[in-house]
Amino acid sequence: MRDKTIGVIHGRSLDEIHYCLVNYKRLGIKQLGFGSFGTRGSDSSINILDKRSLESIAFIRCLYPEIRLHIFGVGNPPTAYILSTTGVTSFDSSGWIKAAAYGNIYFPFTRAYNVSFRRLEKGKGTLSEDAFLQLKDLTCHECPFCRDFREISKSRDKRVLHNLLSMVETVEALNRVNIQPEARNIILQWSPNYTKLLNIENIEKV
Repeated sequence: MRDKTIGVIHGRSLDEIHYCLVNYKRLGIKQLGFGSFGTRGSDSSINILDKRSLESIAFIRCLYPEIRLHIFGVGNPPTAYILSTTGVTSFDSSGWIKAAAYGNIYFPFTRAYNVSFRRLEKGKGTLSEDAFLQLKDLTCHECPFCRDFREISKSRDKRVLHNLLSMVETVEALNRVNIQPEARNIILQWSPNYTKLLNIENIEKV
């Protein structure tokens, strides 16, 4: 039973996290789940990975290095890469569905870019077709759902399935050796807001 039990860590402060860790360790729990992340959005429904969250994960790994650690409710291609460098075992997220609903698409290791038809007509805050093709080439991504730029800009379902495959390709790439330089370069170029989270050496020293 203990091998299958996941102890869920509640709390934002390190003291609260430490309390959970001490008691789960005493019970012999071998898997932990963590989901105390910052949020954004009008209803605070979107979890975000930030420096504080990474410090909490590093704290957990430091005190309990042998534990299998699952992350709840946060994940897009850049955060999947960042989490992989912290020793996280697994994560779950519905972000790829939510992103598609708002007209956004991912590519492997990139943040969400808006391609919705209505936004394209206005020409503001969107990914152009030229940039779309450039990202496909850079990430070597090809799927049945993004062959036609105009179609994916109009179809929520195609964006959903494209985003799912982009997440799958990201995770598969993370399981290959020597992917880090390539992944970091894509993130630095196309997802600059995540640059500050790439300095893993500083996070690990917290």
